[in-house]
Amino acid sequence: MGVLRQAAMPVLTEADFPHLKDEVQLLTGIIRSAAEGEVCGTNILLHGPPGTGKTQLARLACQLAGMRQYEVCALSDAGSPVGRNEQLEYVFLAGKVLKGHFVLTCDECEELFNSPFGKMADLQAGKGVLNELMEQTPLPMIWICNDTTTLSAANARRFSYALKCPIPPEKVRKKIVASSMGDIVSKPLQKRLSKHSKISPAILQSTAETVRRLK
Repeated sequence: MGVLRQAAMPVLTEADFPHLKDEVQLLTGIIRSAAEGEVCGTNILLHGPPGTGKTQLARLACQLAGMRQYEVCALSDAGSPVGRNEQLEYVFLAGKVLKGHFVLTCDECEELFNSPFGKMADLQAGKGVLNELMEQTPLPMIWICNDTTTLSAANARRFSYALKCPIPPEKVRKKIVASSMGDIVSKPLQKRLSKHSKISPAILQSTAETVRRLK
């Protein structure tokens, strides 16, 4: 466990992302080809409002690509924040240790892009650590954030692919409401909930789990 953890299996499927059908296929293909071709410096950015399924999308794409996924966590097992330099050290070490069909994901990475870093002994001098890690990573990397305003032009140009994940359209939200809350709320309430574009899939699932624990 600790800072570097094997990712859980996705709880969402391709059917939960009909509004991103083409993007899921492209994302899966990039991950697979980068891993199988042992291409260094493959970086993917998933961004968008909180709760839109970015983490689940990353896990799903890795599963579809037949890759094992590890995640660099922003919080330790005890719930305390992990230092930014420590996160980057784990990214660097993972690239040295993990071989074969692996993908590395760095979630909630806004702070990583928002801070200057010192140099690490094992990296070439003269470049920022973050940019150098992005250039040299032997593992395909997925970076996940809500806000991209902290991204510099130097960071941005090192991404092989960037995808903004939107709040799902009403038709998709209706399906998500039915699957996550169909057994605990009435049909009329499901319909009303699906009309609220600000209610994300993560909020619906979290609320449903809370209600079920109270029953």
